[in-house]
Amino acid sequence: RRLAAALARHPDASPALRMTALRGAGLLAWVQGDTAQAEAPLQASLALARGLGDEFGVATALINLGNVASLRGDSNTAAHYYRESLTLSQAQGELVTAAWTLTGLGGTAMQRGDYEEADRVF
Repeated sequence: RRLAAALARHPDASPALRMTALRGAGLLAWVQGDTAQAEAPLQASLALARGLGDEFGVATALINLGNVASLRGDSNTAAHYYRESLTLSQAQGELVTAAWTLTGLGGTAMQRGDYEEADRVF
């Protein structure tokens, strides 16, 4: 809420700053297990990252959205976000981001009971 209030008080904040703050707000909500509050700021962060052409920002927003979907138990949506993030991360040579994405993909495979896929991904 404080990040949202700060953004509301500063409508002139740069899109990059807004993207980062929104991602932070979504992460805080996710860590607290509040998937309903996490989704909107993460989607807004994703939209800003796409608009800025910030592929790292897009990849990280997608990982976070995958984490939210996974926490909700929606492994198909989570896997969709993770796959898109993985494609971007690998194209950028972002090995750490790709590793986090693979961890998410493996986790969603386990959620579905697809242990062969989880083993392949991990």
